[in-house]
Amino acid sequence: MSDILDTERQETLAKEHESLQKQKIEGFQEYSNDLNSLNSKQFAKFLVTSSQVKPFMRDLKNFMRDGIKPYHALKEIIDFFSNEGDLVLDVFSGSGENLKMLSDMNRVCTGIEKDVKKVEAYKNSVLEDSFLEEAVIIEKDALQAVSELSAKYDFILLDPPVKTQKSELKAENIGDLPILEYILYIKNVIESLKDNLNNGKYLVCLMQDFYFKGEYYMLPALVASEVKSLKFKGIKIYSRQLDINNIPNKKVYAPVQNHFYALIFTI
Repeated sequence: MSDILDTERQETLAKEHESLQKQKIEGFQEYSNDLNSLNSKQFAKFLVTSSQVKPFMRDLKNFMRDGIKPYHALKEIIDFFSNEGDLVLDVFSGSGENLKMLSDMNRVCTGIEKDVKKVEAYKNSVLEDSFLEEAVIIEKDALQAVSELSAKYDFILLDPPVKTQKSELKAENIGDLPILEYILYIKNVIESLKDNLNNGKYLVCLMQDFYFKGEYYMLPALVASEVKSLKFKGIKIYSRQLDINNIPNKKVYAPVQNHFYALIFTI
């Protein structure tokens, strides 16, 4: 009986392997392709497929507070939209989780972050890891920083603060801005980066929807519709595999917690 089960298992594994190889050949799961050689089918397949990503426990603990994105989703994005040695700009770099991943994946990166405490936290964490290269951090407001940039980049990643329940016209934290001001701010940052993106390369902005007082706001779609100076290529959906019962704040609308989106632009 065990011999029969072993044979069936081997056949199943062989079929799975053959299927994966076929997908790689067709570009379905090959995220190390040179972007300039991607055909329309490969790019379209990446966009229309919703990826399910299971966050680490630290992500589950902190994502409601800090908007942390699951590691495997970010790795997929970096793999797909950039190559080793690429010059990468990480806007809203925070405490440097994206910068550390980019460095670990052999990208040459620059960050933008105005919060001095977060910059210090990043620098201290790099000192503790001898394998990481410390990135240059521009310590300014994102919109001000990008308006002064002259460098060109092979990939630009935006991971803005998630929208909070606050609504302050002169908020220090971008996430505390009113809805319309929040959308306008992110739109202006994206459009200001038009001249900083190399031809044939991509800008990706990570966002979540927002639910407040009975109103559901599709923020990624609203931002995408406002951007005019870059070409909008599409939205990649990432679905967190979470048990809603384990989430501390159960009053938040479930789709807001369980999904985030990668808005993809090019020039």
